[in-house]
Amino acid sequence: MKRLTHYLTRGLSVAGALVVLYGCYGIFCRAVFKVQDLWFNDLILMTLVSVLWLFSIYVVVERRETTMEAVIDALHGRKKSIYKAILDMISGVCCFFMGLSGLTAMSGLIELNLNVSTVLPIPQWVPVLCFVIAMFGSSVAFFNRAIIDLRIKNGHG
Repeated sequence: MKRLTHYLTRGLSVAGALVVLYGCYGIFCRAVFKVQDLWFNDLILMTLVSVLWLFSIYVVVERRETTMEAVIDALHGRKKSIYKAILDMISGVCCFFMGLSGLTAMSGLIELNLNVSTVLPIPQWVPVLCFVIAMFGSSVAFFNRAIIDLRIKNGHG
């Protein structure tokens, strides 16, 4: 599993860097030469949405999110771990409901049967599917983190 995570991390990082570079290219071409690449909107939408939403699962699993929690920093010991677990459970519930709302949006887009644009015949529900996977995956990751924190602090880890 660690090897898969390693390759996934590298692949997502490279894909994210390519998205940023391509985004800069598109903005530069539009600003300087007043020309827009027909593929620009499609590729940015598809890659940004797909890659960056899926990357959120990794961020939660590896505890790489940025937080500014004065309350957590002020607590010590068991209180700190319980508070962190409660926040992770709340975050997991929020991600779960966002995933459900994404499912609702996705079913509406499937019924409309629209494509992202005329250049790429990709259905509009595909980026939303990536969002749904990311939200449900993040929800599971948050709940898993909360359980691990509570088990370790209770002497079961």
